[in-house]
Amino acid sequence: MTHHSSLRQHLLERAERGHPPEFTPSQDPTLVEFARIFADTGVYSLDVNKHRPEDEFWAAYVLVAEIVRAEGSPPEVFEGTWSPVEPGQDLLEGFLAGASSALFGSNPGQAMPPEELSAALLLLVTSDFTHLSASREQEPPLVRGAVDLAGEDFGYLVLKY
Repeated sequence: MTHHSSLRQHLLERAERGHPPEFTPSQDPTLVEFARIFADTGVYSLDVNKHRPEDEFWAAYVLVAEIVRAEGSPPEVFEGTWSPVEPGQDLLEGFLAGASSALFGSNPGQAMPPEELSAALLLLVTSDFTHLSASREQEPPLVRGAVDLAGEDFGYLVLKY
């Protein structure tokens, strides 16, 4: 999976290669909470993903989010970085404007995500999921996620209502 592709794009690429994913219906708490967050945004679709850079010496995630506000509209993209915070600190303080460094410390944040993305991104970085996606293309909304199992293998879940 390319690190900066949306879950939708990843699924299309797998299908084109003859490997369509199989989704397992689930009431995983992360999917349930993402569905609640998505319902509160009022947008048409929301896709968030994370990955750890291979050359990073510090535990940090690169985050990419795509919001489609109305059906047929182009996606708005947010890219940022999140690093773990000290116990007792607000998790929002983990968002960074630039790369972090174990030697020189973090580059503190100006790249705070838009308010409507904060909860979704914090849910993602505090879970085992690498991708979370929700869309109003059907009713009830389609809520899916991908969990990195090992290497190139992913487990795919869809919210069971």
